[in-house]
Amino acid sequence: IAQIGAHEVKRLKGQTVPGISYVHLTRGMIDTALLDALLKRLPKRFSPEHDRSDVALFRSLNMGLSASALPGNVEATIFDIGRSVALWVSAFEILSKDGTCESVLKLLKAVKWNLSACSDAIYEPRNYKPGQPKISLPIWLYRAMNKARNDFIHGNEINEKTLIVAPGK
Repeated sequence: IAQIGAHEVKRLKGQTVPGISYVHLTRGMIDTALLDALLKRLPKRFSPEHDRSDVALFRSLNMGLSASALPGNVEATIFDIGRSVALWVSAFEILSKDGTCESVLKLLKAVKWNLSACSDAIYEPRNYKPGQPKISLPIWLYRAMNKARNDFIHGNEINEKTLIVAPGK
């Protein structure tokens, strides 16, 4: 160990997973506006004066982190993916006022989207009837995720089509 310098802490380049190589992030790879906002909220979250929104933000980020870790072992099943969908829906619910689907939809509707692909109401909701108003992609996608989550969590019938979203396949 001493001969290769592994005992020198300054030369240690730890990895979270040995199978994934180290990647050096450049400034352009980081959403600096988001990072700055999170770094401002972090001390407030752990102060005695924190409020519910501070706790909810970091709890939601933790839930999203867990949801983004897709199952990768050979035993992975559709149920593992369903659990990830459930975690994503929960991450959104944590940020809403009362944790309901309607409160999440209200938040999504209030967002000013910079992409027309997200703001244009061109998607048909489930059980669409002619003349009914269409909805935007974020609203449509959240509703589809919430339906899939409910089916997975409540033991309703599911299959591989449960996770396929029609507009994007």
